[in-house]
Amino acid sequence: PDFFEAIPVPGLVNKVANTGPEIQERGEVGPEPEKVRRQKPGADDSQMTLF
Repeated sequence: PDFFEAIPVPGLVNKVANTGPEIQERGEVGPEPEKVRRQKPGADDSQMTLF
């Protein structure tokens, strides 16, 4: 085990108004979001690129 452990928490912990014991329960881990693939600019694009 590492020094730190990442534990998923529910979204209730992000609001000060929520003070009940349910905010200490473990949250559910959802699926990872898919990465958005960006298109490379073509020769006919008028926007210049830095890289």
